[in-house]
Amino acid sequence: QLIRIDKQFDRELQLKIEAHQPDMIYERAYYMMGSGHRMARRNKIPYLVEMNSPYTLEKPQMSHKSWLAQLAERNERQQFSAMNFALVVTSSLKEYFANKYPVYKDKLIVTPNAVREEYILREKNIMNFS
Repeated sequence: QLIRIDKQFDRELQLKIEAHQPDMIYERAYYMMGSGHRMARRNKIPYLVEMNSPYTLEKPQMSHKSWLAQLAERNERQQFSAMNFALVVTSSLKEYFANKYPVYKDKLIVTPNAVREEYILREKNIMNFS
C-alpha cells in the first residue's frame, strides 16, 4: 500500500512542481517513500531530506520484518544519492548515517528537534517577549 501511495505522490508532486516551479524540495523522509528524490532528480531541483529516524533499522524492530526490506534499503540509498543535504535531528543519527553512507557524511547537518529551556529564556530576554 505504501508503494501505491508513493506512486500517486509522484504524479501529484510533478503537477505541483509544474505549477509552482519550486527552488528546492524539502522532504521529511518516511519508510518506503521516494517520490521526493525521484521528482527532484527528474526535474533537476535541489533536494533536502529530513531524517528523523533510521527507518530501515527501526521498522523490523518495532513491528515486523518485511519482504520489502531490500526495497526500503534501496530507497534510502537513492535518497542519499539524490540529496544536496540531509538534516538529521541528533548527532547520534548523524553518526549512524555517516557510518552507513560514508561518502555522504559531509552532507549531513544536525538540526536538533528539541531546544533547551535556557536557550528559550535567553532569546525571550533578548527580544523582550512578554
